[in-house]
Amino acid sequence: MDSARQIHQEMTARRFSRDRSILKSIRYEGVLDVRGRNVSVAIDFRTPHLGSLPRLYLNNRLRDLPDAVAHIEDNDRVCYAREEELVLDPHDPRGSVALCMHKIQEALDRIAGGELQDDVAQEFPQHWQGTSVYIDLPPVVKSPSVFTVHRDGGDFIVVSESSKRLKRFDVGDAEIKAAEAGKMPVVLLTTDQTLTFTRTLRAPGVLSELLPWLASVGEGLPKTLLTGAARAWPKPGLFFLRAPNGTIGGKLVIPAPLAKAIQRPQFLMQLLQKKAEAVIVERYIGTSLDPSFIYQRNMADQPNLGGKQIALVGAGTIGGWLARLLAQSGAGTAGGRLFLLDEQSLQPGNLGRHWLGMPYIGMNKAVGARKELLRTNPDCDVAAIAESAFRHSALLADCDLIIDATGEQAVSDVLNADFVQARRERGSTPTSLHVWLVGSGVAAQALLADSPDHACFRCLRTAHGIERFRLLDPDHQVALTPANCGEGSYFAYGVGAPAMAAGLALQMCLDWAKGAPSPRLRTIRINHEATFEVKDKNAAPLESCPACATAHG
Repeated sequence: MDSARQIHQEMTARRFSRDRSILKSIRYEGVLDVRGRNVSVAIDFRTPHLGSLPRLYLNNRLRDLPDAVAHIEDNDRVCYAREEELVLDPHDPRGSVALCMHKIQEALDRIAGGELQDDVAQEFPQHWQGTSVYIDLPPVVKSPSVFTVHRDGGDFIVVSESSKRLKRFDVGDAEIKAAEAGKMPVVLLTTDQTLTFTRTLRAPGVLSELLPWLASVGEGLPKTLLTGAARAWPKPGLFFLRAPNGTIGGKLVIPAPLAKAIQRPQFLMQLLQKKAEAVIVERYIGTSLDPSFIYQRNMADQPNLGGKQIALVGAGTIGGWLARLLAQSGAGTAGGRLFLLDEQSLQPGNLGRHWLGMPYIGMNKAVGARKELLRTNPDCDVAAIAESAFRHSALLADCDLIIDATGEQAVSDVLNADFVQARRERGSTPTSLHVWLVGSGVAAQALLADSPDHACFRCLRTAHGIERFRLLDPDHQVALTPANCGEGSYFAYGVGAPAMAAGLALQMCLDWAKGAPSPRLRTIRINHEATFEVKDKNAAPLESCPACATAHG
């Protein structure tokens, strides 16, 4: 039996009828008993294959649930579950529909009972319901404006202090000039109070509804809005309200007959008060572009890398990908800085597995990575040093974390020896993280060295250079691919291996940032046939280690 038929059987068994006037989806109309009330609803299946949750709409919210606020979206659509929390089984359509109807009943019962009122404040911008705009403002603002940017791929609206900030969006000069010409002044309101709606106040459609709601937020806000709108005349009265739980705003649209009667700006304030019921409020929902939001939103309780001085030695195969991940995790923000050190330039042979592409051919890798990071993460404070890290020992010594992503054993040995020597002389040294690929990219490993109580990089090999923790199967042939003398031989592997190594290193950086560095030696086996299992661990120092034996002996 096909899915559409099973959906129909389940819905009709629940006394719902198909609305065949809707052609783009499968829609059913019916009535649910919600705490003793008959509530007319529509259930909309966008696809019979149940690839997404059916949508729930209230057919007559004002009649059936007049006090409902929580989880009511545009067009009286009800958010009864999140897609990621309720996964339907396409092989059991009837059972999946029954599960959805159970969740719908639960949600409506809770909404009708006022049990979800706290959710209104938590998700307030969603309940404001309006056009999405981007908020690109510092904590202290002098004279913000609204800029509408037209570009290929779609228009967008930004609230910012200057059109120069639009360069952050990779917008051309012509688009910026047009946005500057069409900018609109903004009345910026602020409050320390959490925004919410009560049962008697909801998203305003006209000024007569907006003013009492603003007064409930802050006594002086209505006057500030009206005064600012009068000053901006004849341009539209645009306003935004910043609060702890979000930024919302709107535009006051004065009907043409009333607008013609305004001869002086001071008359506008009187008109807005007397004819408030005729002034339409077009609502905006603000999405923050603040670095603290961008780089912390997906981290939950996990600290990001903001505020840290981090040096990445090697911006090549692993380091290029890692530079991007570090920046996306907050490195170079909140007063921190990210240093990229590499003396080599990007060559055509690197393009198959490097983060940077064709536009950066011939450019120093650190310089190219910095340029690309600033294009995609303009709030990142990143410095490029196109020289060997060995020439910048003082800079490295002042960092909180030094990441060795060169993947070259000889270089890593020298860096490690310097770290150990610095610890011996000063009693402390920045935490160091080494990350590398094994053989022909068959595994990725990383070691965090933050204490003489644990292994340093050289401790991973015995005096004869043999792996202390055997990872590579000796039957696996590791061969360097020959190249021209000027280019140097190399191990052949695709882009997946260095990207995985970079991901491993990033996770260890984040664990270090939250004070949980264990286990300090970690391994990802990419090719299981070519490797043995090496359990993640805190490796003890090697007593015969030529680098650190005297430091811990």
